Amino acid sequence: MRKASLSVASVLSFSLGTLAVGLLALVMCTGPAVAEVRSLSTTGTITVIGLTDVQLCVRETLRDNLDEADYWCTRTLQRAESSINSRAVASVHRGVLNLKRGRTADALADMNEAIRLTPDYGDAHFNLGNALFALGRYGEAAQAYGSAIALANSTMPDLTYFNRAKAHERLGRADLARADYDQARALMAPDSPLRGRLAQN
Repeated sequence: MRKASLSVASVLSFSLGTLAVGLLALVMCTGPAVAEVRSLSTTGTITVIGLTDVQLCVRETLRDNLDEADYWCTRTLQRAESSINSRAVASVHRGVLNLKRGRTADALADMNEAIRLTPDYGDAHFNLGNALFALGRYGEAAQAYGSAIALANSTMPDLTYFNRAKAHERLGRADLARADYDQARALMAPDSPLRGRLAQN
């Protein structure tokens, strides 16, 4: 069997009320990777060469296959051989799934677990902010977004500033919100769908 070097980069973006929610996961593996694919709609399994459980978690999250994604994310978290980084990525993705399902307390637990595993994972802090915002804990959400910004490794700094601005608005901090909206505008791609929403602020 040929040795494989595989990289999966994925971006997930959806709307959670007034927030812009995005997620990027980068998963690296070397060597031949074999994963059993369990389809929830059929019986039996097939073997796929080249995809790990965490990569399937990411892929199915992007495809919005919530049950499939939940299966692969949970499996990654339960397997003793999963790396710390794989567990962190799976926790964030499962947290996003829980946000989509309205299970904000579960999402909060998943994001906190990802941060416990890898404290410098900016996207975990970003999505922790999203879970806290969904729970109405705007001050804590602003702090979580601030942590993601301070780490300077979040894959979505524009969305992070945008969401922190929303948290500041909810807290009545108009000047801080305006500054964050300006920063989001400066970082945002010209074709970003958030451009229209920023024009209102």
